[in-house]
Amino acid sequence: DAATLNIPESIVIQNKALIYFFAARQMTIESSKNATEIICLYTKAIELEPNFAAAYNNLGLTLVKYRSQVNYNPLLNSDEYIASLSEISE
Repeated sequence: DAATLNIPESIVIQNKALIYFFAARQMTIESSKNATEIICLYTKAIELEPNFAAAYNNLGLTLVKYRSQVNYNPLLNSDEYIASLSEISE
């Protein structure tokens, strides 16, 4: 309808980021063993909203929790690592 056509694009992107964020949180709450999918969801939220502090925090917590399952390379800086995770989710 007319009201939704007037929503600024930045609001739409923030809402999409929240969808990915809460999907990842739900998987974490349900004790999902699919670490890669959880990481990809948080990464997508960060990609859409680069200033999303809670997504960065939860991504870090997830990496620590599932470190034995995740192929983490400490030699990469965080931007390179997030970029490599983004490739997994596509």
